[in-house]
Amino acid sequence: MDGITIYPTFCEQFERLAQDFYSQYRFAIEHTDTSEACDFFKSPKSFAQQMTLDNLRETAAICAIVFEALAIESYVNFWGASILGDAVFFSKYEPQKGATSSETIKPHYRSTLDKMKAICKEEFGNPYPTDGIHYSTLKGLFQKRDRLVHNKPKGHLLELAPFNYDSPEAAYKDYVEVFEEIGFIYEKIDDELRLYEEVKANLKSCSGKPDASEQQFLKSIEQIAKQMSAMVNAVGLELNEKE
Repeated sequence: MDGITIYPTFCEQFERLAQDFYSQYRFAIEHTDTSEACDFFKSPKSFAQQMTLDNLRETAAICAIVFEALAIESYVNFWGASILGDAVFFSKYEPQKGATSSETIKPHYRSTLDKMKAICKEEFGNPYPTDGIHYSTLKGLFQKRDRLVHNKPKGHLLELAPFNYDSPEAAYKDYVEVFEEIGFIYEKIDDELRLYEEVKANLKSCSGKPDASEQQFLKSIEQIAKQMSAMVNAVGLELNEKE
């Protein structure tokens, strides 16, 4: 019986999670009130509500970034294997492990970005676009993801500094440095959360092949229809024979 090769992947699920968390991040941004109404001494309740929104903003932003990077990484692997086939993809572009988990047999390990660039150039002769804002944002997303998941915080000494009207920022310098350890999360996040669809479109253009996830879905539906038709025909033949 004819069959199809299916590649179980979580790329679309990761993207839905990324967009769900991004929506929560936008909700927190839109409902944050920085006016005097949120002054702790004037309105402790409003201040507490804004603190809750601030926590939501930070948590949702982190989750959105991580899942967006996961979605892209998962899709690139799925795309590569599905259009090239397992034999080519896993022998040329995916490192194989040896007897121990730390021993890599193949010397051609590539990052997700290097992998998709190599496939576009080597297999289709059509380089992935790397000279625009899209690629610099994509590269920044993975750097941000790595900075989050491999977090190495540095200690910051918060000292009481005398206030100087000539340079008031000096009194808050230590606090600014602490917040800079977190503030990178929000840089270019709106652009980063559009990258998944952009990557899919670029890979489709570079390879000249239809979107891999869409093709797998259509092939799966077609295969299910064939299977159902075969079952119906088999039941019909059995009923005819009994009559």
